[in-house]
Amino acid sequence: MKSLVLAEKPSVAREIARVLQCNIKNKGFMEGPKYVVTWALGHLVTLAEPEDYDRKYKEWRMEDLPMLPDQLKLKVIRQTSQQYQVVTRLMKRADIGELVIATDAGREGELVARWIMKLGDWHKPFKRLWISSQTVAAILEGFAKGLAAGPYAEAARKLLASPLKPTKRLVDDSKVSDHHAIIPTEQPLKLAELTSDEKSLYDLIARRFLAVLSPPYRYDQLTVIAGIQGEKFYARGKVLKDPGWRAVTSHQSDQEENQEDALPEQTLANLNQGEARTVKNLKPQKGKTKPPARYTEATLLTAMENPGKFIEDEELRETMKGSGLGTPATRAEIIEKLLHTSYIERSGKELVPTSKGRQLINLVAPELRSPELTAQWEQALTDIARGKGSKTAFIQGIREQTVHLVKSIAQDNSVYRADNISRTKCPVCGKYMLLVNGKRGKMLVCQDRSCGHRQPEKERDFNFGSSKKASQMNQKLIARYSDHQNIGSNMGDLLKEAMAKQKEEK
Repeated sequence: MKSLVLAEKPSVAREIARVLQCNIKNKGFMEGPKYVVTWALGHLVTLAEPEDYDRKYKEWRMEDLPMLPDQLKLKVIRQTSQQYQVVTRLMKRADIGELVIATDAGREGELVARWIMKLGDWHKPFKRLWISSQTVAAILEGFAKGLAAGPYAEAARKLLASPLKPTKRLVDDSKVSDHHAIIPTEQPLKLAELTSDEKSLYDLIARRFLAVLSPPYRYDQLTVIAGIQGEKFYARGKVLKDPGWRAVTSHQSDQEENQEDALPEQTLANLNQGEARTVKNLKPQKGKTKPPARYTEATLLTAMENPGKFIEDEELRETMKGSGLGTPATRAEIIEKLLHTSYIERSGKELVPTSKGRQLINLVAPELRSPELTAQWEQALTDIARGKGSKTAFIQGIREQTVHLVKSIAQDNSVYRADNISRTKCPVCGKYMLLVNGKRGKMLVCQDRSCGHRQPEKERDFNFGSSKKASQMNQKLIARYSDHQNIGSNMGDLLKEAMAKQKEEK
């Protein structure tokens, strides 16, 4: 019998297949004497859409909310359905005796595999490959240590419930999950084969890695708060005791610290609390306080990666360490969605909220606009993983919170008022269009998202399909399906009528 190895992406599957000597390449998988290696493309399975439960949910209506099905349904993602078929065919092969989950070592990676297994009706034994590196040594070690995933969960619960003595005092590899830091591997370094830029990048990564494993940077800090005629003046100084991790980093660490500190460092004499000194000289310096800089895409991504600093509760702030808003793979996509839906817009390199975005912040429930909610959920999920929390209670809490929020919104009389409505009607649906800033200047966007029509603000730049070819295709469609009785109708109405008739004909 062979083992089926399921990786999360093709690149990882190729590395595993190379190590396991799976040299026979097929469409969607690679095979060897003992293993068959296949892959997902991220998620192959997702949660069903509302209309998959009931056709009435296809149209958005407030009275149908909240939608809280007893059991969540799964469905195959259409864009990657071919690879799903490959995986499930392999799962049903008679010579496949077990499944090795080799998706990313984390919560989301586990879900990728478990949803495929659930929808694919997998009932045979399965194991979990837990690796965070794709080197030959790491893959071989991972397969050597592989444990049955079913009993593994029970064994983990027993271990967590019993007192453990620490045996790893330097590095605990078991805490390394997916999307970890970029770190050096055990692969031998061949400096002669690297370009100048590659050497510089490797040096940066290696130094930061060594800094993490180095002792603390130790210094004595003196802060002076001087009272002069009722006003307070501040000064701060440091005396180095042990360079620690700074001994292996470049001057970059000094630059990073100076950017964070608003108060400049200087050398100060030892002073005692309450001691009086004579001021011999004063040098006034003019300055203005500055508001926080607007976010750019780069700084917003950093803030999403480390949202803990926006949380006042210390316990929740600690929970968010290592987590974030979104994942490394989805954060940029979230920003693009906010831009596309006109909640924010670009102003040069900066991102600024639109009127629509500002109104959303005012209208939405306070708990939904704070990263503390994410932190609370993360804490609850961590407790469940450690056997300290109840999955049933957590899900029930989410359902109750959803009911409460929908009820609050239904009773709220606040109204959203778009202040960027233009006097131009959408040529497709006839509704007034919104004026927004696009990448290529001002754009007119239909306020009906189900319509989705967009066009440049200037009439001379407009064509119905955003290209000459598309416009010609629309004209041909109208000519074929129009009954020539609506001569006075606008182009949008004619096009919608033609498209409806075309759909009926199919």
